[in-house]
Amino acid sequence: MFTFSIILFLTSVLLIIIGVSIYKGNIELIHSYHQENVTDKVGYGKAMGKALIILSLPLIASGIIAFFTESAIPTVVLIVGMVIGFIPIIKAQNKYNGGIF
Repeated sequence: MFTFSIILFLTSVLLIIIGVSIYKGNIELIHSYHQENVTDKVGYGKAMGKALIILSLPLIASGIIAFFTESAIPTVVLIVGMVIGFIPIIKAQNKYNGGIF
């Protein structure tokens, strides 16, 4: 489980770095198709950046739990957390782009 914890931690660090970059205004990291109808690029960048940082939290939590236990709990935390973590992304996309796609 140590390898699983490390992979989750590194993935969450990558999401945090990308999230902070997008939050600071580098929305070029988001595919242009998803920005097609966005007029408030600053608000969109801040919302999507926060959403990616929120999405990284279940990975960190699952990795920590997996480091200390061999049960299925980390997997449950990961799946539930990721489902909940995608909600802010969907909300931001709907608000600023007028739809998910």
